[in-house]
Amino acid sequence: MEHKEKLISTFNESALQIQRIGNDLVEAKYHRKKGRLIKYRFILETIEDELYYDAKKLDKNIKEESEKYLYNLKEINKSIDLSILSKDFSKFYQDLRKKERLLREIQQECGKGASYKSADEDELD
Repeated sequence: MEHKEKLISTFNESALQIQRIGNDLVEAKYHRKKGRLIKYRFILETIEDELYYDAKKLDKNIKEESEKYLYNLKEINKSIDLSILSKDFSKFYQDLRKKERLLREIQQECGKGASYKSADEDELD
C-alpha cells in the first residue's frame, strides 16, 4: 500500500473573500438605493454564504443561543420571508437593513472588516 503524504494549503483565501464581500456590499448599496429590494436580498444572501463558516466559528465562543450569529441570521431570514408573504415591503426593507448590519458585524468580528489602530501609535514600525 502506498503511503500518501498529508498536505496543507499554504494559500489563504481571506484577501479574496474580503474583496468579494466588498464588491458585493457596493452592489447591495446600489440596489438598495434604487429600491431593488429583491436584488438587494440576493446579494445579501451571497454575503451570508461567504461569511457562514466565519459565523459558525464565532458562535463556538458564544454561550447564549439568542446571541449566536447563525441563530440571528436564521431569525432575520424567517422575518424576511414573512414580510414578503404578507407584502409588507416596509418591514421587508427594514429586515434587509438589519441583515446587512448583522453581516457587517460578523465580517468585523472575524477580522475581515475595517482595521483600527490607536491614534497614539507611531506611524513608523
